[in-house]
Amino acid sequence: MPDITYAEGFTGVHALYHYFFFNAIRTAVIEPLTDKTPDGRPMQAETFLIDVGRKLGSPLWGENAIKGMGPNEGKTYPLMRAEDFHLKQIANLVHDLESKGYKIEPRKEDVEFVEKNYPIAKYKNAVSLEEWPKVAFLLSRGGFFISYQDHFDGNLYKFPLNKDGMVRFYFEGLATRHNPITGKYMSGHPRYVSIREAGAYQGFDPDKVEAEYPFKLITYKPALHTQSRTMNYIWAHESEPENRLWINPVDAQRLGIKDGDWVKVLAPGYDDWAGNKRQEDRV
Repeated sequence: MPDITYAEGFTGVHALYHYFFFNAIRTAVIEPLTDKTPDGRPMQAETFLIDVGRKLGSPLWGENAIKGMGPNEGKTYPLMRAEDFHLKQIANLVHDLESKGYKIEPRKEDVEFVEKNYPIAKYKNAVSLEEWPKVAFLLSRGGFFISYQDHFDGNLYKFPLNKDGMVRFYFEGLATRHNPITGKYMSGHPRYVSIREAGAYQGFDPDKVEAEYPFKLITYKPALHTQSRTMNYIWAHESEPENRLWINPVDAQRLGIKDGDWVKVLAPGYDDWAGNKRQEDRV
């Protein structure tokens, strides 16, 4: 299925996170560059799922899929494309924040800025006339945030991770469930899982695997490219234009591998990928 990059799409509303109360919104900066459906919608995951639902005859998808509520009762709103879903998601956030006493007070310039610069604004008919200015307000600010001071009531934190204020090291709900692969009960507390045990979970014989595949493949993120999404960071690409496979020089000398060589990386269960060029990495 064709899909889009993060810069072409909407990655959702990110709620309470890292002990701070905020709702971050990530939205597209450009129109999707994928091919279009016959009716002009970009080919992406949301389009596929919507069309599957329509093909199945589900009333949850289509031009009149979403029923209006409150002052908009009797009206209907579309769920035909990704933007319809995501704008409704932001509108739901607006209603949730207002139900908790937070005020969303959009300004005229907020709405004008979004309508001029944000591709998603073309589909504002997915929400009501009353909702759109508040949705635009959140879009223009990248979400909803409160000050650091407002996170506290005196010396106490307002947003604990659980309502009863307890820190749990044992979770009975998890301990009474079975591992879907091994059939054994899950651990109800944090524990270390070795590479051998993790391989056994997947049905591999650890001794055989270690004999045939002596290396441990570690996926890491080089500090130069930080967390993610640095494909458009041209200065980093001048120094590190592509990912490399790092190997201990002792092992490299034993295998006759020199810097700049191309090697094939095989893993248990993936030998049939050996001829695929994507399995080749430069050392």
